[in-house]
Amino acid sequence: MLVGVAVGGIVYLALSIYIGWEGLRLATSSFRWSFLPLLLALSLVNYGVRYLKWHYYLNRLDVPLPPYDSLLVFLAGLMFSITPGKLGEVAKAYLVKARLGTRVSVVAPVVLAERLTDVASLVVLSLWGALVFEYGRSAVLAGAVLTAAGLGFVSSRRLVIGTLGRFSHLPRVGGNIERIETAYGSAAKLLSPIPLAIATALSVLSWGAECLAFALTFAGFGRSVEIGAASFTYAVSTMVGALAMLPGGLGLTEASLTGLSQQLFGVGEGVAGMAAIIVRVCTLWFAVAVGALALALVGRRFEGVDLAEVKTGADN
Repeated sequence: MLVGVAVGGIVYLALSIYIGWEGLRLATSSFRWSFLPLLLALSLVNYGVRYLKWHYYLNRLDVPLPPYDSLLVFLAGLMFSITPGKLGEVAKAYLVKARLGTRVSVVAPVVLAERLTDVASLVVLSLWGALVFEYGRSAVLAGAVLTAAGLGFVSSRRLVIGTLGRFSHLPRVGGNIERIETAYGSAAKLLSPIPLAIATALSVLSWGAECLAFALTFAGFGRSVEIGAASFTYAVSTMVGALAMLPGGLGLTEASLTGLSQQLFGVGEGVAGMAAIIVRVCTLWFAVAVGALALALVGRRFEGVDLAEVKTGADN
């Protein structure tokens, strides 16, 4: 967590230097800060729809976590948004275990399914933007094919079990084969066609809310940006940061948002850079703050939960 915060500070300092202090001052003064509550509200829409996906997945696995507890666990997981690929959100499985005694290997695949459907939805949003805006079609189509192939692979029990068999001689695989098979049993229930379609549709809605927030950020600067173009820019930048496995995509996401905004929207580096900072504060860092608050509430509500152990488990 501290590393993520430190990296974030360095990234925003570097972006501020790129913009220039005068450009930063002008961009800050020209932004209508009355837009800020709307941007935060759209982030809450994102979290709310993603919670529905999380709780739907728990129901698919017959994990009887009450809705309020499920909400707290989901929100607490947001604190780990600045871990590489958000993999720290596996901490949610530890919290469910603390509450119900359900094995981590049963619930952890939910996080994998969440990430896969997030990627699928971002591909859909970027593809929509690419087709409407006629930019980057080939790259986005290639990404769509790779995503479809990846989803096809993980949803095929024969392919996955066959692949695991080839690596069963490795200590880390062979020694954990039972846990891996349990985890895949859960994943298979989540990635069958109907649950996959439902979860991806929810993901499109949730990430679409943040794409809209990105477009409205430019409205705050008095600039009009088409939602399709904004969706392409935001979705592609988010995927670039996530695939790099950097904490929260820090650095690459901001750089992509800034560069693509200048190239596609015709704005200067001041507006482009400041828009990137604002939208990331209202999405990524707002999520971390909400997650920290929820984790504190979990510590009070879930008796016997060692939050330090949860954080350590998430890191490992």
